[in-house]
Amino acid sequence: MNKNSSVVCLAFLTITLLMFCSGNAFSQRLKAGPQDLSFFSTVDETDQPYAIYIPKNFDESRKYPLVVFLHGAWSNHRLGLRRSFGQGNLQGLDFIKPGNVPVETDLEATRYFPVLKDVDLIVAAPLARGTAGYQGIPEQDVYDMLADIESRFSIDENRIYLTGLSMGGGGTIWLGLTRPDIWAALAPCCPAPPDGSEDLAGNALNLPVHLLQVIRIFFIRQHLTGKQNLKPARQGSIIQNIRELDITAGNMLIRMDLSLTGFHSSQGIRILLRLNSAPNGSNTIKHIG
Repeated sequence: MNKNSSVVCLAFLTITLLMFCSGNAFSQRLKAGPQDLSFFSTVDETDQPYAIYIPKNFDESRKYPLVVFLHGAWSNHRLGLRRSFGQGNLQGLDFIKPGNVPVETDLEATRYFPVLKDVDLIVAAPLARGTAGYQGIPEQDVYDMLADIESRFSIDENRIYLTGLSMGGGGTIWLGLTRPDIWAALAPCCPAPPDGSEDLAGNALNLPVHLLQVIRIFFIRQHLTGKQNLKPARQGSIIQNIRELDITAGNMLIRMDLSLTGFHSSQGIRILLRLNSAPNGSNTIKHIG
């Protein structure tokens, strides 16, 4: 084969490869709505799943806000995504009564995504190894998922929000206060914070936080157990530590809701967006602990 023939063959192979890659990239564009994706774990080199919502009129040319939802114990990423939109398991009309059995089990609810109200942002929920808390490997999973999302989509790095329920609420506090430079606002719901979270309260100095607490769950537990004065174990001390900080800049927003519905409504995402109206001030955050 002469030199000219080699050049022609090389050019042909290059063009063919480019056409294939271009067509393959186009074919891998994701549809709008809720769906499952996975990322490659930097911890143990495994594929780890997460659920994601892509807005209906997704535009590749613009940057999108991102809401990360951390699920609670004995839950998963698919249920987490549903619940971030207020779409929990199907319930009977008497679902607030003690001892009620839901119409739909977690397993049944995991099998499908319901129709979700369209929002002009991206929402993601990691599996994070299931019921393992959000420290160590599950903690790294959240950041690996975040890196994967940023490699797929154009994300506004100044509008990345973190929220979660129960164990995920505790994870919201832990991840939010260990890396306050990443998050624009936090909205923990009924959090079960891990030990040591209190010591990180100072990191919320310039970070908008909206704590949602359901009081009815404690009334129900008191009714079933007969115990009096049931209180969340560590939530009060975290909030108290934050409130006792000498704040003069006026950049921190701390709110606590004692509601009957908690995060189980679409207001959760809207709350996070409103919280971002307060200056982040990440360049002046005081780190302690």
